[in-house]
Parts: sequence; structure tokens; C-alpha cells
Amino acid sequence: MMDGYTDAISLTIEQDPAYEGYQYVEFQVQPEVEAHLRYSLGKLDWPPDEKGNMQERGVDEQDDVRLIPVLLLTSNVDPGDELASDYRLAVWPSESDADLFDIMIPLTPVGAGGAIRAFSGKLVFGTLPDTVVSLNLTGARMVWLVRGTTETPQVSTTVIARYQDRYRLTGLQLAKSSNYEFAIFYTPASPRENNQLFKLRTLVLDPCS
Repeated sequence: MMDGYTDAISLTIEQDPAYEGYQYVEFQVQPEVEAHLRYSLGKLDWPPDEKGNMQERGVDEQDDVRLIPVLLLTSNVDPGDELASDYRLAVWPSESDADLFDIMIPLTPVGAGGAIRAFSGKLVFGTLPDTVVSLNLTGARMVWLVRGTTETPQVSTTVIARYQDRYRLTGLQLAKSSNYEFAIFYTPASPRENNQLFKLRTLVLDPCS
């Protein structure tokens, strides 16, 4: 855990060229101002307004504006469209370098007993090209997206602003997952012992059945 608060952090993960599988990077972050931990739970109302970019013309809803925490960083590897969709990642070419990718990771509250202690986010990559000797995640910043629903008069929802927040890293977990092949060899003493072998196979291959 980092004791000090910062605007951004960077992480370098050395790679094994022979490894084939998934890599998971899970962050746990805590904003410097403790009250910000509950910002993501609140819904804000926009008063009746028919001027400007943000308008409220119809029914007075109570969730016109919401604050959404995300972790925004730059990576030298693209997670790919399928993984980005599965883990709700937003990925686009970095404005600073055409060979890099900016990645937005959604953050969710973590805690117990109704008390929120931090935010958690997960990043995942598939098998990396042999040319990648290290996974470089740089400039990781905690950002609040201000999502607004406006009526002009059509109803639309969009990000109307974003604000960076100072934070500290309170947890970091790196994990790998890959395919594993195995076989079961068994010679029953009698035909009736096949039943136990079938049960063992079912337990190993389909533990939820």
C-alpha cells in the first residue's frame, strides 16, 4: 500500500515470452478526500432549465447528474475488443503516442457494513506478442466522469465534464490464467467400478453439476 497520495502512478510488469494465457491486473485505490468515496452512490437533480447545454424540461427526475469514478491510464498493449467488452473497458489510440493505447477502467466501491473503504478496478490482457518484453501501464489517474441527462428537447445522456482526483494505491493484485490439460487413467477390477470413475470425471470436469 502506498502511504502518500499522488496524481498518477506507473507500473511495469516484466513478461515471460513463453507464457500463453490471460493476465489480470487489479487495482484498489482510495481518494485523498474520504468523503469522495460516497460520490458514486449519489444522484443529483438538475433544476428546471431550458437554456444552455444542460436542460431540464420534462418530469423532474432525481438522477439528472451522476459522478462515475474511473481509472485512466496508458498502455503499450491493446487488450482487444472482446476483453474490453467483457470487462467494460474503453480503449482508444493514445493522443500522446500513436503506438500506445489509452484505457479507461471502471471503478466499483468496496467495503463492508455499508462503509465504503476504496474503489476497485480490473484490467485484463490475453497472450501478448513475443516482441513485448514488458507490460507498461503509465500515468494511471483517478478521474470522475460527470454524466448528465439533458432534454434539448430530445433526451440524451453524455459525459459533460471530468475531474481528476488525488489518490493512493491501497491494493494491487497480479494474476495469470491459462489452459491446463490432464487425463485420468484407471483400470477397474470389475465392471461395477466404472460408476466411481464416472463420478470422479464428472466432479473434475463439471464441478457445478
